Amino acid sequence: MIKCIVCNSQDKIEIPYKFSDLVLSILKKYNINETYHWYLCKECGNGFQFPKQNDRVMIDMWNALDQGAYESVSKNREASSKRLFNYFYEYLSEKKSVLDIGCGHGYLLNEFKQIGFDVFGIDIDNKTKVSHDRLGIDSIIGQVEHIELQKKYDIVFSTNSIYFIQNPVKFLKKIKSYLNEDGFLCLALADFLSNSDNSLPNYGLAFYPNYYSIEYILSLAGYKVISKEKKLSNILIVCKIDEKVALPKINIFKIYFLIKTKKIRYCIFGIPVRILHKLFSDTLISKMIKKLIKY
Repeated sequence: MIKCIVCNSQDKIEIPYKFSDLVLSILKKYNINETYHWYLCKECGNGFQFPKQNDRVMIDMWNALDQGAYESVSKNREASSKRLFNYFYEYLSEKKSVLDIGCGHGYLLNEFKQIGFDVFGIDIDNKTKVSHDRLGIDSIIGQVEHIELQKKYDIVFSTNSIYFIQNPVKFLKKIKSYLNEDGFLCLALADFLSNSDNSLPNYGLAFYPNYYSIEYILSLAGYKVISKEKKLSNILIVCKIDEKVALPKINIFKIYFLIKTKKIRYCIFGIPVRILHKLFSDTLISKMIKKLIKY
């Protein structure tokens, strides 16, 4: 029986997906011949994969990330962490402690540490521990589902990590035990349905949320959204615990349309915007100004 991993509904429609050559080779390596599908849940509006990911395949996927790609991701995350800090700080300036689940290299935590916040991080990738130690950030390496913390925090962050969680509602409910009264949960996740994103659901994702469906998940877990905005190529959310919040209505037809038109929207809108951004980036403009000054 195929059920949505978010709301357990069986009402679904199949959506396109794409597995990388790396994934296909790993599946072949372990003689995994199951037929995989991605579905859009008609109840909550989230995409989900069936059957679920194989743990051995996932471990091999992460281990296959070469050092060059790893360093490139690290550099990009450092820059994006500064932008995220600047965005969220207006909501969090009066708070004093931060827990970051899926903290990566710890760059976002370091921004808060620099202004005196008490910070702590959790990440599954043991390669990030070196960066945590270098930045002087306390952390635990492991799956958050198997970690128990005794301390509570004013703010809990989850940045680009929730869609790797097999049971997102259970995960979000667990976070409540780490939040102080009047604390904030802050999420940043990729805007998969934006014109600038040409990716399809893939093996590495446990589920496929979007701007509309993520609020359903949060409401189901007992959170009220205070702020939700598309910014910095992400969906940025601030919410608080509210056990009485009502479930939002989901427009499945709109979500399905946006998924089915991803490629054509990327070609018509996404590629031109990327070209213009590259042509008129601050870096290029500064170089042109320097040349003009020189001559």
